[in-house]
Amino acid sequence: VRILVLGDVGTGKSSLISSFISRHFPEEAPDVMTDARLPARASANRTETTLMDSSSRLGLDRDVLKQKIAKADSIIALYDATRLDTLESLASEWLPLIAEKQGGQESAKVVIAASKVDLVAEDLLAHTHEDDSGRVQEENEMLKTLLQDFSCIKALCRCSAKLLNVDELFHTAETVCQYPISTLYDSELMDFTPACQRAWRR
Repeated sequence: VRILVLGDVGTGKSSLISSFISRHFPEEAPDVMTDARLPARASANRTETTLMDSSSRLGLDRDVLKQKIAKADSIIALYDATRLDTLESLASEWLPLIAEKQGGQESAKVVIAASKVDLVAEDLLAHTHEDDSGRVQEENEMLKTLLQDFSCIKALCRCSAKLLNVDELFHTAETVCQYPISTLYDSELMDFTPACQRAWRR
């Protein structure tokens, strides 16, 4: 399974990959990590996994990124939970790039992931309850719109490179491509597929 991590600069792509591999939070991580091939793990899906980092410099490294998107079985589209502008970038830049490269095909499954969630509580302490509620509502509305506009999105996750839900995130990224739900559930019709309904009746 090939998993690509992409998103704006500063969202923590390299730190997330590094913490997953090394099992501790890196105080410093390279701008872009080299591809890391991991052996099958007994605790997750029993398959070899390759983790691919990406550059945030769309102008300079666009061709390289397109090649990685074409190779990926699963894509983690990362945004910083403390900066909703990075979530807007997923809608305006990153997800359209994935859709463009796939040409309407759903060859890669996308997991939207909020990073740095450990900082959200600290950030919200400086705001009133009304600010907190409004920000959460805005984020939820933006995620809802993404789910409606991009059918390639198969899951949403929240995590932090400080080993908070990191294993769950990469396990989800493996699972969505190995066990696709599209054969069971039609996300556009919001109902079980006819074949699945027949199986339930049997």
